[in-house]
Amino acid sequence: MEGMGSGFAAMHEEAVRRQEQEAKEAKAAKLKAAAEAKLQKEEEARRAKEAAEAKRRDEEELRKRKEQAQMHCAEAVSSFQRKDLQRAKDECEQALRSFKEHPGAQSLHPKIKAALATADKHYQTAQSQFQAKDLPAAMSSCEAVHEVFPGHPASTKLLAQVKQATANADRHCSEAEASLQRKDLQRAKDECDQALELHREHPRARILHPKIKAALATADKHYEIAQSQFQAKDLPAAMSSCEAVHKVFPGHPASTKLHTRIKKTLATADKHFAAASSLLHSKELLRAEQDCAKALHVFPGHPQALSLHPKIKDALQTTERHHAEAASLFVSKDLLQAER
Repeated sequence: MEGMGSGFAAMHEEAVRRQEQEAKEAKAAKLKAAAEAKLQKEEEARRAKEAAEAKRRDEEELRKRKEQAQMHCAEAVSSFQRKDLQRAKDECEQALRSFKEHPGAQSLHPKIKAALATADKHYQTAQSQFQAKDLPAAMSSCEAVHEVFPGHPASTKLLAQVKQATANADRHCSEAEASLQRKDLQRAKDECDQALELHREHPRARILHPKIKAALATADKHYEIAQSQFQAKDLPAAMSSCEAVHKVFPGHPASTKLHTRIKKTLATADKHFAAASSLLHSKELLRAEQDCAKALHVFPGHPQALSLHPKIKDALQTTERHHAEAASLFVSKDLLQAER
């Protein structure tokens, strides 16, 4: 019985010990769970705080971006109203980069793009017109650009070129007019051509150009006549035709050269005529005839040489007749002496 009692006692102790151990373990588990729950709660609180801080930062960042977008949009509106389209475009795009949903910038941006497209279209037209030398049209198209976008950089540069070309064309045309009045037709033509090269529809140059061409054609016609007359050795007519050239175009280069040749030819004819006259006076008839023939060869119509030539020939014939008569008398005298 004692053995059984001690066995139950041991079992009881073991059961108590296990209960105590389980109780400790349960308590420890409870403490651990409480600690873990605390840690979890703290972690959740930390995360909630971080999320709240992040949200606050995001809201602050969004607020700042909206403020920046509003500021850029306001500047874009002001620039658009001043027709400073490039500044308006830059500011509007900066507003949309700051806050792409900004309603004012979203509404303004297509308007700015449309205005820039209109200005660029007018500029391209002006550029084509300038290349085609249509300066008034190019000027008008540049002004159309500046109505939309006064500060368009390429159009501003082009407008300066158009104005300079217009001024140059006017200057060349004025010089052409002055040259025409001076009858310097080649200079007038060159200056008028330059005016039309710069401005193909220059009104004064368009009126002046046919006048210059007509005057040049008249001068060239007289020159061709003078050239034909010179080749035919009709020196007075050639001289008269050259003078007709010079009335229209005093500086006609070919006619000036021909006029010099005519004068030299006339001088040569006069020189031979003078020599023939002197030789006739000194009874050197053969040489006189040679120089008179040279004068008439150079200038068949030389009036004095034409008058002198028959006189020389008459003198030669008279001399020859006298020589023949003298020779006949000499022969007769010899025959009489022979008969005696």
